[in-house]
Amino acid sequence: MKILKIELKNINSLKSDSPIVIDFESEQFKDVGLYAITGSTGAGKTTVLDAITIALYHSVPRFKGTKGTLTNVVSYGATEAFSRVTFENEDIIYEAYWGIRLASSTGKKLMNPQEEVSLKNLTSNTIMTSQKRALIVDIIRVT
Repeated sequence: MKILKIELKNINSLKSDSPIVIDFESEQFKDVGLYAITGSTGAGKTTVLDAITIALYHSVPRFKGTKGTLTNVVSYGATEAFSRVTFENEDIIYEAYWGIRLASSTGKKLMNPQEEVSLKNLTSNTIMTSQKRALIVDIIRVT
């Protein structure tokens, strides 16, 4: 599996009005075979890794054994967040997506946050699933 692009919005310390995009297919990363995630404390290194695992598996490994949930990764004060990972495996390109809304369009806090997930086969332009359990099974199958 090769990660081609990571897009995220309002995950942990990386709060923003527009999506943050790390595009490994861009000229900036061309001919680079190995990447290092570096930076000072609070710069967002762990957030990038969280974004990957959230989009693919709807979990944050460092929360294991704690009461942490995916609502805990939403940036403070944000009402919505998402993570999207585009990846390639066996010459097929996929897109895994997770999004959450904590408030209505009027700003009223939702009692039950609304989550949305999907796995798309971008090569054939088909949605494989939009159900959380099925998505994880399909991710395992395609990777």
